[in-house]
Amino acid sequence: MTHAEKRYEINKGATTLSPGTPAFKILVERDFTKLSKRVHLAIEQRLRPELLLQSITGHAMNGHGAFFSQGVSGPRRCPNADLYEIIQGMRGDGAEKSLALRQRVVDDVRTMLARCSNGQSQAPCALSYRGRPLAGVNGFLDEAWRVERPLDIVRGFLFGVAIDNFDWRREVQSTHGLEMGGGEMHAVDFAALRATGLTLELLASIPFELEAPVRREGNYWLTREGDGFAWLLNEGVVLTRKKHYVPSNAVRPAYVRLIRGQGVSDDASVIMGGFLYGPDFAKGVLLADAIDTWEKATPLAYPHGQDEHIAAEVRSDLTRRLKRAPWRKDELVDFIYLCAIDPRRATIYPDCSQRRFLEYHSVDGRPAARSSEHTYALEQHFRFAQWLRGFVDKQGSFDADRARTSFSSTKTPDIKISFTEVSLHEFYLEIINRIEGFQAEHGSIGLRMAR
Repeated sequence: MTHAEKRYEINKGATTLSPGTPAFKILVERDFTKLSKRVHLAIEQRLRPELLLQSITGHAMNGHGAFFSQGVSGPRRCPNADLYEIIQGMRGDGAEKSLALRQRVVDDVRTMLARCSNGQSQAPCALSYRGRPLAGVNGFLDEAWRVERPLDIVRGFLFGVAIDNFDWRREVQSTHGLEMGGGEMHAVDFAALRATGLTLELLASIPFELEAPVRREGNYWLTREGDGFAWLLNEGVVLTRKKHYVPSNAVRPAYVRLIRGQGVSDDASVIMGGFLYGPDFAKGVLLADAIDTWEKATPLAYPHGQDEHIAAEVRSDLTRRLKRAPWRKDELVDFIYLCAIDPRRATIYPDCSQRRFLEYHSVDGRPAARSSEHTYALEQHFRFAQWLRGFVDKQGSFDADRARTSFSSTKTPDIKISFTEVSLHEFYLEIINRIEGFQAEHGSIGLRMAR
Protein backbone atom coordinates (compact mmCIF):
# COMPACT_ATOMS: atom_id res chain seq x y z
CA MET A 1 0.00 0.00 0.00
CA THR A 2 1.39 3.41 -0.99
CA HIS A 3 1.22 6.48 1.22
CA ALA A 4 -1.62 7.95 -0.87
CA GLU A 5 -3.76 4.82 -0.62
CA LYS A 6 -6.43 4.10 2.00
CA ARG A 7 -7.61 0.71 3.25
CA TYR A 8 -11.18 -0.44 3.86
CA GLU A 9 -11.73 -3.72 5.67
CA ILE A 10 -14.32 -5.98 4.06
CA ASN A 11 -15.39 -8.45 6.74
CA LYS A 12 -14.03 -6.77 9.91
CA GLY A 13 -13.07 -9.99 11.63
CA ALA A 14 -16.55 -11.52 11.47
CA THR A 15 -17.94 -14.66 9.89
CA THR A 16 -19.45 -13.65 6.55
CA LEU A 17 -22.96 -14.91 5.93
CA SER A 18 -24.62 -14.78 2.52
CA PRO A 19 -28.22 -13.54 2.24
CA GLY A 20 -30.68 -16.16 1.05
CA THR A 21 -29.00 -19.10 2.78
CA PRO A 22 -30.90 -21.25 5.33
CA ALA A 23 -28.68 -19.94 8.14
CA PHE A 24 -29.46 -16.36 7.14
CA LYS A 25 -33.22 -17.00 7.18
CA ILE A 26 -33.02 -18.65 10.60
CA LEU A 27 -31.21 -15.63 12.05
CA VAL A 28 -33.69 -13.20 10.46
CA GLU A 29 -36.61 -15.07 12.04
CA ARG A 30 -34.82 -15.27 15.39
CA ASP A 31 -34.01 -11.56 15.36
CA PHE A 32 -37.59 -10.66 14.42
CA THR A 33 -38.95 -12.75 17.29
CA LYS A 34 -36.66 -10.99 19.76
CA LEU A 35 -37.62 -7.55 18.49
CA SER A 36 -41.34 -8.37 18.52
CA LYS A 37 -41.18 -9.29 22.20
CA ARG A 38 -39.04 -6.34 23.25
CA VAL A 39 -40.10 -3.38 21.07
CA HIS A 40 -43.53 -1.75 21.36
CA LEU A 41 -44.48 0.99 18.93
CA ALA A 42 -47.04 3.80 18.64
CA ILE A 43 -47.86 2.63 15.13
CA GLU A 44 -50.77 1.06 13.29
CA GLN A 45 -50.69 -2.65 14.05
CA ARG A 46 -50.54 -3.81 10.41
CA LEU A 47 -47.31 -1.85 9.89
CA ARG A 48 -45.54 -2.85 13.09
CA PRO A 49 -43.96 -6.04 11.68
CA GLU A 50 -42.79 -4.17 8.56
CA LEU A 51 -41.03 -1.49 10.61
CA LEU A 52 -39.38 -4.07 12.85
CA LEU A 53 -38.04 -5.90 9.79
CA GLN A 54 -36.21 -2.74 8.81
CA SER A 55 -34.16 -2.87 12.03
CA ILE A 56 -32.89 -6.32 11.11
CA THR A 57 -31.05 -4.92 8.08
CA GLY A 58 -28.60 -3.06 10.32
CA HIS A 59 -28.30 -6.05 12.63
CA ALA A 60 -27.38 -8.33 9.73
CA MET A 61 -24.85 -5.93 8.26
CA ASN A 62 -23.17 -5.09 11.57
CA GLY A 63 -23.44 -8.41 13.41
CA HIS A 64 -25.91 -7.16 16.05
CA GLY A 65 -29.01 -8.72 17.59
CA ALA A 66 -29.41 -12.40 16.74
CA PHE A 67 -26.48 -12.09 14.34
CA PHE A 68 -24.12 -11.51 17.26
CA SER A 69 -22.52 -14.59 18.77
CA GLN A 70 -20.26 -14.79 21.80
CA GLY A 71 -19.00 -18.19 20.70
CA VAL A 72 -15.71 -19.02 19.04
CA SER A 73 -16.94 -17.95 15.61
CA GLY A 74 -17.78 -14.41 16.73
CA PRO A 75 -20.40 -12.20 15.06
CA ARG A 76 -21.96 -13.21 11.77
CA ARG A 77 -22.20 -10.33 9.34
CA CYS A 78 -23.89 -9.93 5.97
CA PRO A 79 -22.16 -7.02 4.18
CA ASN A 80 -24.56 -7.43 1.23
CA ALA A 81 -27.77 -7.64 3.24
CA ASP A 82 -30.50 -5.16 2.35
CA LEU A 83 -34.15 -4.83 3.28
CA TYR A 84 -35.29 -6.81 0.23
CA GLU A 85 -33.23 -9.77 1.42
CA ILE A 86 -34.58 -9.42 4.96
CA ILE A 87 -38.19 -9.36 3.75
CA GLN A 88 -37.56 -12.30 1.46
CA GLY A 89 -35.96 -14.23 4.31
CA MET A 90 -38.92 -13.56 6.60
CA ARG A 91 -41.86 -13.54 4.19
CA GLY A 92 -40.78 -15.98 1.50
CA ASP A 93 -43.55 -16.13 -1.12
CA GLY A 94 -45.37 -13.29 0.67
CA ALA A 95 -42.59 -10.78 0.04
CA GLU A 96 -44.46 -9.06 -2.81
CA LYS A 97 -47.41 -8.31 -0.49
CA SER A 98 -44.99 -6.72 1.94
CA LEU A 99 -43.50 -4.51 -0.77
CA ALA A 100 -46.98 -3.50 -1.96
CA LEU A 101 -48.03 -2.55 1.57
CA ARG A 102 -44.97 -0.36 1.98
CA GLN A 103 -45.74 1.35 -1.33
CA ARG A 104 -49.31 2.08 -0.18
CA VAL A 105 -47.88 3.91 2.82
CA VAL A 106 -45.81 6.09 0.47
CA ASP A 107 -48.74 6.63 -1.93
CA ASP A 108 -51.10 7.70 0.87
CA VAL A 109 -48.63 10.35 2.02
CA ARG A 110 -48.20 11.49 -1.58
CA THR A 111 -51.99 11.84 -1.99
CA MET A 112 -52.35 13.84 1.22
CA LEU A 113 -49.50 16.17 0.26
CA ALA A 114 -51.10 16.82 -3.13
CA ARG A 115 -54.40 17.70 -1.43
CA CYS A 116 -52.67 20.05 0.97
CA SER A 117 -50.66 21.77 -1.75
CA ASN A 118 -53.62 22.36 -4.09
CA GLY A 119 -56.03 23.48 -1.38
CA GLN A 120 -58.29 20.42 -1.24
CA SER A 121 -57.59 19.74 2.46
CA GLN A 122 -59.50 22.12 4.68
CA ALA A 123 -58.35 22.74 8.25
CA PRO A 124 -58.75 21.41 10.82
CA CYS A 125 -58.16 17.93 9.48
CA ALA A 126 -56.55 14.68 10.58
CA LEU A 127 -53.39 13.41 8.92
CA SER A 128 -55.13 10.29 7.68
CA TYR A 129 -56.20 8.67 4.46
CA ARG A 130 -58.93 6.06 4.07
CA GLY A 131 -59.37 6.23 7.81
CA ARG A 132 -55.79 5.21 8.53
CA PRO A 133 -53.12 7.48 10.05
CA LEU A 134 -50.46 8.57 7.58
CA ALA A 135 -47.27 6.50 7.83
CA GLY A 136 -49.07 4.47 10.48
CA VAL A 137 -48.33 7.08 13.18
CA ASN A 138 -51.14 6.61 15.72
CA GLY A 139 -50.77 10.14 17.03
CA PHE A 140 -52.05 11.56 13.73
CA LEU A 141 -55.56 10.43 14.69
CA ASP A 142 -55.48 12.34 18.00
CA GLU A 143 -57.53 15.50 18.26
CA ALA A 144 -54.51 17.40 19.60
CA TRP A 145 -52.51 16.55 16.47
CA ARG A 146 -55.07 17.82 13.95
CA VAL A 147 -53.74 20.00 11.14
CA GLU A 148 -54.58 23.71 11.27
CA ARG A 149 -52.29 24.90 8.45
CA PRO A 150 -52.17 22.38 5.56
CA LEU A 151 -49.58 24.36 3.60
CA ASP A 152 -47.18 24.09 6.55
CA ILE A 153 -47.37 20.31 6.21
CA VAL A 154 -46.20 20.64 2.60
CA ARG A 155 -43.40 23.10 3.37
CA GLY A 156 -42.22 20.94 6.25
CA PHE A 157 -42.12 17.94 3.93
CA LEU A 158 -40.07 19.85 1.36
CA PHE A 159 -37.60 20.96 4.02
CA GLY A 160 -37.47 17.42 5.40
CA VAL A 161 -36.49 16.06 1.98
CA ALA A 162 -33.98 18.85 1.36
CA ILE A 163 -32.00 18.20 4.56
CA ASP A 164 -30.86 14.89 3.04
CA ASN A 165 -30.10 16.40 -0.37
CA PHE A 166 -26.37 16.40 -1.03
CA ASP A 167 -26.39 19.63 -3.06
CA TRP A 168 -28.10 21.52 -0.24
CA ARG A 169 -25.54 20.18 2.22
CA ARG A 170 -22.85 21.69 0.00
CA GLU A 171 -24.63 25.02 0.32
CA VAL A 172 -24.49 24.69 4.12
CA GLN A 173 -20.75 24.10 3.95
CA SER A 174 -20.30 27.08 1.66
CA THR A 175 -22.41 29.39 3.83
CA HIS A 176 -21.58 28.26 7.37
CA GLY A 177 -18.26 26.46 6.93
CA LEU A 178 -19.64 23.26 8.44
CA GLU A 179 -18.35 20.18 6.63
CA MET A 180 -21.17 17.70 6.12
CA GLY A 181 -21.06 14.16 4.81
CA GLY A 182 -23.62 12.56 2.60
CA GLY A 183 -24.49 10.46 -0.39
CA GLU A 184 -27.33 9.40 -2.66
CA MET A 185 -29.63 6.47 -3.33
CA HIS A 186 -28.97 4.76 -6.66
CA ALA A 187 -30.03 1.68 -8.55
CA VAL A 188 -27.24 -0.89 -8.23
CA ASP A 189 -26.47 -3.86 -10.47
CA PHE A 190 -25.69 -6.62 -7.98
CA ALA A 191 -23.89 -8.83 -10.50
CA ALA A 192 -21.56 -5.94 -11.33
CA LEU A 193 -21.14 -5.18 -7.62
CA ARG A 194 -20.11 -8.77 -6.89
CA ALA A 195 -17.78 -8.78 -9.88
CA THR A 196 -15.85 -5.83 -8.45
CA GLY A 197 -15.60 -7.46 -5.02
CA LEU A 198 -17.27 -4.47 -3.34
CA THR A 199 -20.19 -4.82 -0.92
CA LEU A 200 -23.24 -2.73 -0.02
CA GLU A 201 -21.44 -1.85 3.20
CA LEU A 202 -18.44 -0.47 1.30
CA LEU A 203 -20.73 1.49 -1.04
CA ALA A 204 -22.03 3.24 2.06
CA SER A 205 -18.56 3.75 3.57
CA ILE A 206 -16.10 4.85 0.87
CA PRO A 207 -16.44 8.55 -0.09
CA PHE A 208 -16.70 7.91 -3.83
CA GLU A 209 -16.60 11.55 -4.87
CA LEU A 210 -13.04 11.80 -3.54
CA GLU A 211 -11.68 8.25 -3.65
CA ALA A 212 -11.62 5.59 -6.37
CA PRO A 213 -11.09 1.87 -5.72
CA VAL A 214 -7.69 0.67 -6.92
CA ARG A 215 -7.41 -3.00 -6.03
CA ARG A 216 -8.28 -5.63 -3.47
CA GLU A 217 -5.63 -7.08 -1.17
CA GLY A 218 -6.92 -9.98 0.92
CA ASN A 219 -9.63 -8.71 3.25
CA TYR A 220 -9.12 -5.07 2.24
CA TRP A 221 -10.09 -2.75 -0.59
CA LEU A 222 -7.52 -0.05 -1.38
CA THR A 223 -8.50 3.36 -2.73
CA ARG A 224 -6.67 6.49 -3.79
CA GLU A 225 -7.69 10.03 -4.64
CA GLY A 226 -9.93 10.15 -7.69
CA ASP A 227 -13.48 10.15 -9.04
CA GLY A 228 -14.84 6.96 -7.52
CA PHE A 229 -18.38 7.62 -8.69
CA ALA A 230 -17.23 7.69 -12.31
CA TRP A 231 -15.48 4.37 -11.58
CA LEU A 232 -18.78 2.90 -10.33
CA LEU A 233 -20.54 4.07 -13.48
CA ASN A 234 -17.79 2.67 -15.70
CA GLU A 235 -17.95 -0.70 -13.90
CA GLY A 236 -21.71 -0.81 -14.38
CA VAL A 237 -22.37 -0.89 -10.63
CA VAL A 238 -24.54 2.25 -10.56
CA LEU A 239 -27.33 2.48 -13.15
CA THR A 240 -28.72 5.83 -14.27
CA ARG A 241 -30.43 5.13 -17.60
CA LYS A 242 -34.03 4.77 -16.40
CA LYS A 243 -36.39 6.89 -14.34
CA HIS A 244 -37.10 3.89 -12.12
CA TYR A 245 -36.25 0.20 -11.87
CA VAL A 246 -38.14 -2.90 -10.79
CA PRO A 247 -36.12 -4.35 -7.88
CA SER A 248 -34.99 -7.93 -8.39
CA ASN A 249 -32.08 -10.18 -7.53
CA ALA A 250 -30.22 -8.32 -10.27
CA VAL A 251 -31.00 -4.65 -9.53
CA ARG A 252 -31.91 -2.97 -6.24
CA PRO A 253 -31.58 0.49 -4.64
CA ALA A 254 -28.55 1.15 -2.47
CA TYR A 255 -26.95 4.08 -0.70
CA VAL A 256 -23.71 5.36 -2.24
CA ARG A 257 -21.59 7.62 -0.03
CA LEU A 258 -20.00 10.62 -1.73
CA ILE A 259 -18.37 12.55 1.11
CA ARG A 260 -17.31 11.32 4.55
CA GLY A 261 -18.73 13.19 7.53
CA GLN A 262 -21.78 13.76 9.72
CA GLY A 263 -25.27 14.33 8.39
CA VAL A 264 -28.35 15.75 10.08
CA SER A 265 -30.29 14.70 13.16
CA ASP A 266 -33.86 13.77 12.25
CA ASP A 267 -34.77 14.45 15.88
CA ALA A 268 -33.35 17.98 15.65
CA SER A 269 -35.13 18.58 12.33
CA VAL A 270 -38.53 17.77 13.84
CA ILE A 271 -37.85 20.01 16.85
CA MET A 272 -36.34 22.90 14.86
CA GLY A 273 -39.21 22.69 12.37
CA GLY A 274 -41.77 22.88 15.16
CA PHE A 275 -39.89 25.67 16.94
CA LEU A 276 -39.35 27.89 13.89
CA TYR A 277 -42.50 27.24 11.88
CA GLY A 278 -45.04 25.52 14.12
CA PRO A 279 -46.43 22.02 14.80
CA ASP A 280 -47.84 21.34 11.34
CA PHE A 281 -44.49 22.09 9.73
CA ALA A 282 -42.86 19.58 12.11
CA LYS A 283 -45.36 16.92 11.00
CA GLY A 284 -44.37 17.55 7.40
CA VAL A 285 -40.70 17.06 8.31
CA LEU A 286 -41.62 13.77 9.96
CA LEU A 287 -43.52 12.61 6.85
CA ALA A 288 -40.42 13.19 4.73
CA ASP A 289 -38.45 10.90 7.02
CA ALA A 290 -41.30 8.39 6.93
CA ILE A 291 -41.22 8.16 3.14
CA ASP A 292 -37.43 7.84 3.25
CA THR A 293 -38.01 4.87 5.57
CA TRP A 294 -40.87 3.08 3.83
CA GLU A 295 -39.47 3.44 0.31
CA LYS A 296 -36.41 1.35 1.19
CA ALA A 297 -38.22 -1.72 -0.18
CA THR A 298 -41.04 -1.12 -2.65
CA PRO A 299 -42.08 -2.53 -6.06
CA LEU A 300 -40.23 0.31 -7.86
CA ALA A 301 -36.81 1.78 -7.09
CA TYR A 302 -36.15 5.42 -8.02
CA PRO A 303 -32.67 6.89 -8.39
CA HIS A 304 -32.29 9.49 -5.59
CA GLY A 305 -35.39 8.01 -3.91
CA GLN A 306 -39.15 8.45 -4.15
CA ASP A 307 -39.00 11.28 -1.60
CA GLU A 308 -37.08 13.45 -4.08
CA HIS A 309 -39.57 12.67 -6.87
CA ILE A 310 -42.59 13.43 -4.67
CA ALA A 311 -40.95 16.63 -3.45
CA ALA A 312 -40.43 17.78 -7.05
CA GLU A 313 -44.13 17.21 -7.81
CA VAL A 314 -45.34 18.96 -4.67
CA ARG A 315 -42.88 21.84 -5.04
CA SER A 316 -44.14 22.48 -8.58
CA ASP A 317 -47.80 22.49 -7.42
CA LEU A 318 -47.06 24.76 -4.48
CA THR A 319 -45.01 27.20 -6.55
CA ARG A 320 -47.89 27.58 -9.00
CA ARG A 321 -50.33 28.18 -6.17
CA LEU A 322 -48.15 30.65 -4.26
CA LYS A 323 -46.71 32.24 -7.42
CA ARG A 324 -43.30 32.10 -5.74
CA ALA A 325 -40.79 29.55 -4.51
CA PRO A 326 -41.88 27.81 -1.27
CA TRP A 327 -38.67 28.90 0.48
CA ARG A 328 -35.79 31.35 0.40
CA LYS A 329 -32.36 29.86 -0.13
CA ASP A 330 -30.90 31.34 3.06
CA GLU A 331 -33.91 30.12 5.04
CA LEU A 332 -33.42 26.50 4.00
CA VAL A 333 -29.63 26.62 4.41
CA ASP A 334 -30.00 27.98 7.96
CA PHE A 335 -32.54 25.28 8.80
CA ILE A 336 -30.23 22.48 7.64
CA TYR A 337 -27.36 24.05 9.60
CA LEU A 338 -29.44 24.06 12.78
CA CYS A 339 -30.28 20.38 12.27
CA ALA A 340 -26.76 19.29 11.31
CA ILE A 341 -24.79 17.04 13.63
CA ASP A 342 -21.82 18.94 15.03
CA PRO A 343 -18.80 16.66 14.48
CA ARG A 344 -17.29 17.99 17.72
CA ARG A 345 -20.38 16.92 19.71
CA ALA A 346 -21.77 14.16 17.52
CA THR A 347 -22.86 11.96 20.40
CA ILE A 348 -25.20 14.65 21.78
CA TYR A 349 -27.37 14.93 18.65
CA PRO A 350 -29.31 11.69 18.25
CA ASP A 351 -30.64 10.52 14.90
CA CYS A 352 -33.71 8.37 15.46
CA SER A 353 -35.03 5.99 12.84
CA GLN A 354 -38.81 5.86 12.40
CA ARG A 355 -38.84 2.85 14.69
CA ARG A 356 -37.03 4.70 17.44
CA PHE A 357 -39.19 7.80 16.93
CA LEU A 358 -42.22 5.65 17.74
CA GLU A 359 -40.79 3.20 20.27
CA TYR A 360 -42.53 3.31 23.64
CA HIS A 361 -40.44 4.07 26.72
CA SER A 362 -41.65 3.47 30.24
CA VAL A 363 -41.95 6.56 32.42
CA ASP A 364 -42.52 4.66 35.68
CA GLY A 365 -39.47 2.38 35.42
CA ARG A 366 -41.41 -0.75 34.48
CA PRO A 367 -41.04 -2.54 31.12
CA ALA A 368 -42.90 -0.61 28.40
CA ALA A 369 -45.28 -3.53 27.74
CA ARG A 370 -46.51 -3.50 31.36
CA SER A 371 -46.16 0.19 32.12
CA SER A 372 -49.29 2.23 32.78
CA GLU A 373 -47.40 5.38 31.85
CA HIS A 374 -45.27 5.52 28.74
CA THR A 375 -44.19 7.91 26.01
CA TYR A 376 -42.13 7.96 22.83
CA ALA A 377 -39.52 10.28 21.35
CA LEU A 378 -41.73 11.86 18.68
CA GLU A 379 -44.41 12.80 21.20
CA GLN A 380 -41.81 14.45 23.42
CA HIS A 381 -40.17 16.29 20.50
CA PHE A 382 -43.48 17.87 19.43
CA ARG A 383 -44.15 19.03 22.99
CA PHE A 384 -40.64 20.40 23.46
CA ALA A 385 -40.73 22.36 20.18
CA GLN A 386 -43.99 24.03 21.18
CA TRP A 387 -42.60 24.74 24.66
CA LEU A 388 -39.51 26.43 23.15
CA ARG A 389 -41.69 28.89 21.22
CA GLY A 390 -42.76 30.42 24.51
CA PHE A 391 -39.28 31.91 24.97
CA VAL A 392 -39.30 34.03 21.81
CA ASP A 393 -40.30 37.66 22.30
CA LYS A 394 -42.25 39.91 19.91
CA GLN A 395 -39.00 40.98 18.23
CA GLY A 396 -38.18 37.37 17.44
CA SER A 397 -35.37 37.03 19.99
CA PHE A 398 -34.95 33.70 21.78
CA ASP A 399 -34.21 34.01 25.52
CA ALA A 400 -31.89 31.04 26.04
CA ASP A 401 -31.08 31.88 29.68
CA ARG A 402 -34.74 31.94 30.65
CA ALA A 403 -35.37 28.74 28.69
CA ARG A 404 -32.53 26.94 30.48
CA THR A 405 -33.68 28.12 33.89
CA SER A 406 -37.22 27.00 33.20
CA PHE A 407 -36.06 23.71 31.71
CA SER A 408 -34.01 22.90 34.83
CA SER A 409 -37.23 22.83 36.84
CA THR A 410 -39.24 21.02 34.16
CA LYS A 411 -39.66 17.27 34.54
CA THR A 412 -38.40 15.59 31.39
CA PRO A 413 -38.98 11.83 31.06
CA ASP A 414 -35.79 9.98 32.01
CA ILE A 415 -35.47 8.08 28.74
CA LYS A 416 -32.65 7.47 26.29
CA ILE A 417 -33.35 7.68 22.58
CA SER A 418 -31.75 6.62 19.32
CA PHE A 419 -29.28 3.77 18.82
CA THR A 420 -26.67 5.87 20.65
CA GLU A 421 -28.96 6.11 23.73
CA VAL A 422 -28.79 9.86 24.17
CA SER A 423 -30.45 11.27 27.28
CA LEU A 424 -33.55 13.25 26.31
CA HIS A 425 -32.68 15.89 28.91
CA GLU A 426 -29.12 16.28 27.61
CA PHE A 427 -30.30 16.50 24.01
CA TYR A 428 -32.89 19.18 24.74
CA LEU A 429 -30.29 21.31 26.53
CA GLU A 430 -28.07 20.96 23.45
CA ILE A 431 -30.95 22.21 21.28
CA ILE A 432 -31.26 25.31 23.46
CA ASN A 433 -27.50 25.86 23.20
CA ARG A 434 -27.54 25.41 19.43
CA ILE A 435 -30.30 28.01 19.00
CA GLU A 436 -28.47 30.41 21.33
CA GLY A 437 -25.21 29.97 19.39
CA PHE A 438 -26.89 30.55 16.05
CA GLN A 439 -28.59 33.70 17.36
CA ALA A 440 -25.34 35.06 18.80
CA GLU A 441 -23.67 34.68 15.42
CA HIS A 442 -26.50 35.67 13.07
CA GLY A 443 -28.79 37.89 15.14
CA SER A 444 -32.38 37.36 16.29
CA ILE A 445 -33.55 33.94 15.23
CA GLY A 446 -37.18 35.01 14.89
CA LEU A 447 -40.19 32.82 14.26
CA ARG A 448 -41.02 32.18 10.62
CA MET A 449 -44.77 32.17 11.17
CA ALA A 450 -47.17 34.10 13.39
CA ARG A 451 -47.22 32.75 16.93
